[in-house]
Amino acid sequence: MIVLLETEDERGYSHSQRVARLVKSVAKTLKFDDERIEYLTECAMLHDVGKIGIEQLMMFSPTRIRIFENMPKDHTIMGAVYLSSIEYLWDVVPAVRSHHEHWDGSGYPDGLKEKEIPFEARLIGLCDYYDELTHFVTSEWGDGPRSHKEALDSISNLKGVYFDPELVDAFLKTTKDSDKNI
Repeated sequence: MIVLLETEDERGYSHSQRVARLVKSVAKTLKFDDERIEYLTECAMLHDVGKIGIEQLMMFSPTRIRIFENMPKDHTIMGAVYLSSIEYLWDVVPAVRSHHEHWDGSGYPDGLKEKEIPFEARLIGLCDYYDELTHFVTSEWGDGPRSHKEALDSISNLKGVYFDPELVDAFLKTTKDSDKNI
């Protein structure tokens, strides 16, 4: 469902698929068992499910567009609400809701910090950030997607600020041998 709505890269992967692949790689570096890796991968695949609701609302409800233009961060809450209606996916809800929280408490939607942020959300947030840097054009960083090295430098600079220092170390260990986007 998610993959159908996302744009694919030159290798045929969507944003959620790339994030899930990164999460899986870091989880293997951390030597998690297969069951935990599968769970983390599922969380990563669903992390942006709330964007579906916002995009649909903006497409079909012009009078409500302004609400979401002013609150683009709502996809985390919308995703959590959507998934909480599916009993099988209740355990994924905290990861989806909190994947934009930052280690220093400056993230959203709840301003959680450090270990208050669910582990799954901390890992997904880190991998999501890397993928955003290396695959998307945004006014936040100017002229276009960042290189693998630039993204790793940015992540290193945000260690202990946006991201869990231990997860940054595991991420860098996982990606150090790659000279291109993963």
